Amino acid sequence: VPAGLPGAGSDFANDMKFVIPLSPPASLWMTSLTASATPQEIQLNGTQESLVSWHGTTSDTNDDTPAFLIGPNQDRVDLPIGVKTMKNRTLRISIFPIRKSVSSPPIEMPEMAILISRLHKIFAYQLNAWALEPVYKPEQVFNYDPDANGILNWPSTEHAQLMSLCVDPNADLIVTLIGGVAYVVGEDVALGLAPPDILPVVVSTSKPVTTSDLSNLQTLAPTIYIDTMMHELGHRIIGDGHPDEGGGVAQLVGTDRRRRLMASGDVRLPSARLIVKKEWDKAETWLDANARP
Repeated sequence: VPAGLPGAGSDFANDMKFVIPLSPPASLWMTSLTASATPQEIQLNGTQESLVSWHGTTSDTNDDTPAFLIGPNQDRVDLPIGVKTMKNRTLRISIFPIRKSVSSPPIEMPEMAILISRLHKIFAYQLNAWALEPVYKPEQVFNYDPDANGILNWPSTEHAQLMSLCVDPNADLIVTLIGGVAYVVGEDVALGLAPPDILPVVVSTSKPVTTSDLSNLQTLAPTIYIDTMMHELGHRIIGDGHPDEGGGVAQLVGTDRRRRLMASGDVRLPSARLIVKKEWDKAETWLDANARP
């Protein structure tokens, strides 16, 4: 639960749902050293779902195990649930649009309000890392397809030169938007890339109509590459790996993989934004080293 932000939570990050069959019905009280439950007391009879929201009460990052007390004598019930409050931080993001030639279509930038909304729903409401209004840098032109084969490979000389154009010492996160080529990693066509040893996150604003025809490209709507951007920023903050493919810091037990931000593009819904507890723990390491209070 993000610390000290009542009312700002997302539709799942701060909520717990209980259905416990008790006869006669009894009350459940919930307490924590680092978070408060709303309501703190609910009635359980097993016939309807009871929803509880949690909000952090500390100004720093802390872990705690909540206490659940049930019934007239308030017997303690131990549940495998932990609470992590996340320290409030700010993320400064710069976005560099770069097209391959003056004759190629300009990069269409996402609507700022939509981009900020997605950033908040993912990183603010869950990790308490609030993005200021991202900085849109002036568009640049760089020929990252000198052999005119419609492909930008990673790694490659062109990719390294492209990265050198995207520098902002005032940014915590840098995103590069490219178009007009198929972005190829190994033998796969990718919409985005966030290698851990390179600061910029790269997002392609176009993709092949079919992976077998790399010369036939279609331009994506900005809302689509916002989805890719969120996933790649997640890689930067949380780390490598897709949980549905056996990678990452948290596997898919008990979660809907379609809603996981870090699931692969093969299964991830466009609106996916769920970050789970082990990913919060991993993100805390990156945020502590790179984000600002």
